[in-house]
Amino acid sequence: MKRILLLVSLCCAVTTAALSQENLKSWDSGPLTWDDFSLLNSNVSEKNSYLEFLLVVEERPFTPEGYPLMYPEVVAMAYMDKNLSWAVSNSCTPDELRYNQVMFNIVELYRRKLQLAIDTGDFNNLDYHIRLLSHVVDSFSLSTDNGADIVAVGLWGSSVRRQLDSIAPILIDKHGRKKYSRDYVITHSWEKGPLTWKNFTPVEESIGDEHSYIDFSLEIENRRQDIDGIKWPVTTAVAKMYRQRSWVDIRHRTPAQLRYNQVLFNLAELYRRHLQVAIDTGGRNRPDSVLAKIKDEYMQYLTYEAEHYCRSTHYGADTNAVAWWDYEVRQRMDSVTPLMVESHAPAFVLPNYSLPYVVGTNIGMGFKYFGGGLQPLFAPSGGYYWDFEVGYSRHMLTLGMYIGGGRCKPDTLYAVNSKNNLFSSDNILTLDLSANYGFAVVDSRKLRIMPFVGYGKQGLFYSEENQTSGGPIEGCWRAGVDVKYHFSNEYEATQRVLEQYLVSVDAKIFVERDRFNSLVDAPQGYTLNLSLGFSLTYKEGKSLGVKK
Repeated sequence: MKRILLLVSLCCAVTTAALSQENLKSWDSGPLTWDDFSLLNSNVSEKNSYLEFLLVVEERPFTPEGYPLMYPEVVAMAYMDKNLSWAVSNSCTPDELRYNQVMFNIVELYRRKLQLAIDTGDFNNLDYHIRLLSHVVDSFSLSTDNGADIVAVGLWGSSVRRQLDSIAPILIDKHGRKKYSRDYVITHSWEKGPLTWKNFTPVEESIGDEHSYIDFSLEIENRRQDIDGIKWPVTTAVAKMYRQRSWVDIRHRTPAQLRYNQVLFNLAELYRRHLQVAIDTGGRNRPDSVLAKIKDEYMQYLTYEAEHYCRSTHYGADTNAVAWWDYEVRQRMDSVTPLMVESHAPAFVLPNYSLPYVVGTNIGMGFKYFGGGLQPLFAPSGGYYWDFEVGYSRHMLTLGMYIGGGRCKPDTLYAVNSKNNLFSSDNILTLDLSANYGFAVVDSRKLRIMPFVGYGKQGLFYSEENQTSGGPIEGCWRAGVDVKYHFSNEYEATQRVLEQYLVSVDAKIFVERDRFNSLVDAPQGYTLNLSLGFSLTYKEGKSLGVKK
C-alpha cells in the first residue's frame, strides 16, 4: 500500500522547516518528469516507482511582498517530496510516469476539496477529506495493479481530470494557486422542497459503507417577512445543505439511498424548528453573539443524533431502520409548533399606523392645449414633465417642470414689444416651472386623489437655425387635480419605524390662466394641461402603539 504523509498544520514555518523547498514540487508547478524522481538501478519492492507526497495546511500571515495581512490566509497545498520519490531506471516509461501523474492529480483533487472546506469555514470536515483521500489513493493503486493496468490508469486519469474541472468555480490568483470563491457556494434549504440527486455532486467512489454524503448546517438569518401586507424584520432559523460538498456515488443513486438522505435532512429541519422556538421564546432583542451560541449548541445536538442515525441504519443499507427513522422524525417534526414570528404580526403592532412624512418624484409625458385668445395663435404642445414632491400627512408641496415643443399656427406672426422683433419661425418651445400646494382628499393603499393650486412661470421661445431665442416669460396661476393609482405598495416595519414604498401611475389635469403682456396686444387665454406618467413615493412614520 502506498505510504502517504499527511501533515496538518496551521504554521507554515513548522511544516516547511524540516523540508527544503528545493526538494518539494507543488502540483501547480507543472507536470511530473522523471527528473523529479531519484533513479535506482534495481527494484526495492514489487513496485516500479514510488511517489511520496504531502497534503499540507499552511497559515500565511504575510503577502508575497512581506506585508502583514489583517487576517492570515489559510491555504491547502499539495507537494511531492523529490528526495523520497524514486523509480527504477529501466522502468521509466511514459505509462509509468502517467500512473504517477494521475496519483498526483488525485492528491490535487482532494487538496481542492480541502481548500473549499477551509474557505467556507468548515474545519469540522478536515478529517473527512484526509480519510477520503487515503481511501481513494489505495483504491487507485489496487485497481490499477500499481500502474500495470494501463487501461485502468487511463480511465482513472479521465475521471480525475473531469472532477478537477468540476470543482468550480475557482479563482486563480497571481501565484497560479487555485482558490475557492465563497460567493459561489450553492445551498439548498429545507423549505425549498425535497432533495433530488441534482442537489448532489456525482462521484465515482464510496467511502467504505458510505455511498453518499450530505453536508448540512443550521443558520440564523435576518429576513423581512410579509405579514398582512407589511414586511417585518424577523430572526429566522434555516436548515441548509451545501450542494458542492454533498456527493453521491453514481453507482448508488437509488430511491432508497435518496430517502436515507432525505430523512437526514428532515432531522436537520427538526432541530431548526427547535432552534426557532428558542429564538421566539427568548426575546428578539438578544445580541447576535448569544443567538450564535444557541445555534452552535443545537448544531452539536443535531450532529450527535445524525451520526447515531447513520450508524444505526448502516448508512442507508438497512431500509427498515431508515423507514422507522423517517416515521419517527416526521412525528417529532409535527409535534414542534414554534411561535415562529413570521407566522403572525409581532405583539407590539396595532392595526392603525401613521405615515406622515412623504417624499416622491413623478415623470412622464404632458400635453398642453391653448384656449381663449391664445387658441388662434398656437397649436397644441406635447412634451415631458418632472415633479418633485414633499409632504406631511395629506398636505403636499410639489415643484414641477414641463418642457415641450409646439408650433405657431400658419400665417401667424406676433411681435415682442420689449425686443421689437417677431416670432420668425413657426416652431416654438414651451417651458413651465411651477410650485403647487395640494391636499389629498383620498389617500388609501391603492389610490390618492389630490386637488391642488399653484403658481408658475410659462415661457414661449422660438427656434431659428438650431438656436432658441426670444419669447415671453409670464407668471400664471393654475388649479387642477392629481390622481395616483398605486400598483406596487410595500410596507417595511421595525419596532419603531414604519416605511411605505409606492410605485404608481400618475395622471394630472389642470388649467392655467395666461396673459402674455410682452406680446403685441397682450393676448389673454388659458391652457388646458394633461399629463400621464409614473411616480415613486416613499413614506415614513412611527408605528402606533409602540412600547417605549
